[in-house]
Amino acid sequence: MKLNSAHLVVILGILTVGGLSVAQAQDHTQKHPAAAKKAAPMMDMEKCRKDMRAGEVKLDLLLSKMNEARGERKVDAIANTVKEMVAQQKAMHKMCMAMMENMHGNMKPLMGHNMKKGSGKD
Repeated sequence: MKLNSAHLVVILGILTVGGLSVAQAQDHTQKHPAAAKKAAPMMDMEKCRKDMRAGEVKLDLLLSKMNEARGERKVDAIANTVKEMVAQQKAMHKMCMAMMENMHGNMKPLMGHNMKKGSGKD
């Protein structure tokens, strides 16, 4: 399989989106430490940071192998890199969904209480 500029554009786009998502998650916890502390009982933030760092290290290694590879090995290296990026992206989405469900679950009693009092249909 020959790589052309369209393949490289797609790969670079995927790498950029994946990198932005990790950076945004890290930036959010730095800008909003109170939110991170509230979520701490739900998840171990230190474990999360270690997992994210391990994922970055793994992607760095795969990217290095991809850049060094030639011919068919290059295609395999690209496939392995993209596969790992997709796995990390899915894991991050799963974590985000769990956090959102937890936040919404904590808000339901308040929302239900306010809706009953403010509805005017009692």
